[in-house]
Amino acid sequence: MGDNPFLDEDVRNAFSELDVAFPFLGAGTFKVAYRVDQPDGDRVLKIVKAPLEEGNAALPVRLDREINAMKDVDSERIVPVLDGPSVRPIASQRHVYYLEPFYADGTLDEYLDGPCELAFLRALAEDLLEAVETLWSKGIVHRDIKPENIARSEGRSVLLDLGIAYFADLTPVTEPLGASPKTPAFAAPEQFEIRRMAEIDHRTDLFQVGVVLFIAATGSHPYRPDDPSAYLNRLANGEIDEQAFEAAGTPDGVRKLLRRLLQPEPNRRFRTPALALQAAREAFE
Repeated sequence: MGDNPFLDEDVRNAFSELDVAFPFLGAGTFKVAYRVDQPDGDRVLKIVKAPLEEGNAALPVRLDREINAMKDVDSERIVPVLDGPSVRPIASQRHVYYLEPFYADGTLDEYLDGPCELAFLRALAEDLLEAVETLWSKGIVHRDIKPENIARSEGRSVLLDLGIAYFADLTPVTEPLGASPKTPAFAAPEQFEIRRMAEIDHRTDLFQVGVVLFIAATGSHPYRPDDPSAYLNRLANGEIDEQAFEAAGTPDGVRKLLRRLLQPEPNRRFRTPALALQAAREAFE
């Protein structure tokens, strides 16, 4: 778990009308998550760590975009906002919070212990590619697709956390001379480039889906980040771990799909998420 700046008693007092469960579920860079028990279905309470500045009623730009995107995208494959965002005093400072569904089946990382069954892999591929297609229809690139950001619900997958999403139609909030925000072990090669020189679009998410599916198919990472000295070279050259396919007995059609998703150059991946989704369905026939 990450760092949590809130005391349990302060959160309990601030949200006395909610049955907040302790300890907290987890903490990321920007938010802390708590489970809320409710008779009609449990929720996740997310509280933004950074307090609002005195006299400022506006949400931070990145958070405002994230929550509006979650409200605007209508898909079972993307986590919705159920309530909020709102502001609540916690101890002596004001914090933004909102509510999401609680997915009792956990996240994908809890299921990845060796190669997954083909039926599981097929559903995962379809769910993630449908999520990417839906996001890109709104000009959104998730940029952080990884097992910890994929919830499981009744045998299907739901994409969580648009906290570092890129919005193609809006002014970037990332420094143009810096690199793209990312989780390095799941990032596409272009996310390591200087931001204003990089091609960040739906193909970036397709690459990340490829990494997740490769791990689910073989039980190992395609580019072996455990050897960081050569990791970026392997990534840039597209040197995926072909031996992992052999060890897992991955079917030829699935291998072909993953190789295409994991191409280091964006223009060698699928041109659209819809084409990737079609290829995924054919790969498992």
